[in-house]
Amino acid sequence: MQRNVVKIRINPKIKEDAIWLANARGVTLNELVQEALIGEFARDRSAERCNQNDKQLLANLTDLLSHEFNQAGSWEDLAERLKNKGFILRALGREIALCKWPSGTRICSANDLGFSYTQLLRRMGSAFPWMAKTQNYSRFKTITPPSNPKSEGGGDYPYAGLLER
Repeated sequence: MQRNVVKIRINPKIKEDAIWLANARGVTLNELVQEALIGEFARDRSAERCNQNDKQLLANLTDLLSHEFNQAGSWEDLAERLKNKGFILRALGREIALCKWPSGTRICSANDLGFSYTQLLRRMGSAFPWMAKTQNYSRFKTITPPSNPKSEGGGDYPYAGLLER
């Protein structure tokens, strides 16, 4: 394999640390830099594959859940429909996140599935229950969440007081 000479300008402290690391690993500085670049290229290709997998996951989730989002007439109805499929919605900042039930692990935002918060807000006629307290949507009737949702019979499920009747 033919090798090319590449000159780079590097911060003296980084060069010193790189030489120390190369010596500690028993390789030359040249080998250390090559290994670092090869690792970076592999990570980049891996991230590209993950991005393609993410798109496929979103497409599958959209197929699985679009009926539930489209048919739900209220936040409570949507919560029940999603819970039956193994998901919940949570307010995270200014977005509504789709999470696994019961772990609460974030999967994506509702917007990633094609359901913007504004669209859902208009259709449901009220703010998402756990956003209603912190944001002012004066055009819409708001639902005030319980002061302590965990204490109302549902563990860490955010709709505990709404689903259990």
